[in-house]
Amino acid sequence: MRLEGDYMKTVVHTILSEWNIMQARDEVRISISALGKYHEAVQNQVVKELLRQLTPGGQGIGYAHIKAVMDLCFSDHPSGYLDLPHTIVIRRAYDSLIISAGMKSKQRITYEKHDEIHYEVTFPGSVHIVELGKTLRSEFVKNHDGVHTVDQNAVFMDYERIITPVIIRTVKPGDRIQPLGMKGTKKIKSYFIDEKVPLNVRKETLLLLDQESVIWIAGMRLSERVKISDKTRRVLKVEIV
Repeated sequence: MRLEGDYMKTVVHTILSEWNIMQARDEVRISISALGKYHEAVQNQVVKELLRQLTPGGQGIGYAHIKAVMDLCFSDHPSGYLDLPHTIVIRRAYDSLIISAGMKSKQRITYEKHDEIHYEVTFPGSVHIVELGKTLRSEFVKNHDGVHTVDQNAVFMDYERIITPVIIRTVKPGDRIQPLGMKGTKKIKSYFIDEKVPLNVRKETLLLLDQESVIWIAGMRLSERVKISDKTRRVLKVEIV
């Protein structure tokens, strides 16, 4: 049994070395599909070692905790959340398993704050989003070269197609957008699912809305309705910094 135990430790350390995880720190992210390539016994030992490294003296983690993590990994749901002893938090985001230490209380407070985000927006101008430590800035520009985006955090819009007043807030059930390049509208929830946006990212995602619908999923997708065209007379640049 001692020899078998030594062999299993060698296998686990080899796997973690290949994944470039020699010592777990505050947060570790591994691929569930990569983990799934190994025998179930090896999977359990890999998870056990990662959890052990995040506990005081490597104690306090038992079979029930490991099984809970494995169930989360291979369930039919693409996302989930577990609280384990020693303030260890386990999150699943599609193929990623994220193991974090000492973040339980902080995460809950942060999620609650995100649910309350709601600001009025005036163009041009800026709005500081206190909860996320970010700022929404907007300005009228002349040189845009016909493009709709600068990068993920900045877009160009046809100002005259925006129906004011405008707000920026977090996602609510029923929110819809006409994604750039599409004819019909789509629920934001469906967009997140199709694009495999992790649950924790969804909670932090900001939406820019006019009086008709969502016009920008910040950092992700612009609405077809406000895209610039040959008829555009006033171009508005909006960015998150």
